[in-house]
Amino acid sequence: MMDFFGWAKNCMVNRIQDLDASVPMSLIYGGSTWLQHVPEEVLVAARPSGAQTKVYILPEAGHHVYVDSMRLFNGIVNSICGGGGAKD
Repeated sequence: MMDFFGWAKNCMVNRIQDLDASVPMSLIYGGSTWLQHVPEEVLVAARPSGAQTKVYILPEAGHHVYVDSMRLFNGIVNSICGGGGAKD
């Protein structure tokens, strides 16, 4: 999702508006990661109207959110997968 770093041939950030509104999107960032966070408002504005879009920021985690905040990360992933879409 980063737009200032990386060398993807067909970067997702340039195609996000093309995702069907029925495809939910959830991003999980660590609060102290070196990656640029894409604000939820930017994602929602880029997606088709009505698309489920959610950004989670784990304050105690760095870049490796799945290790740094394992229980919270797993809870979020289980919630997303269990409900079939982005959730709070």
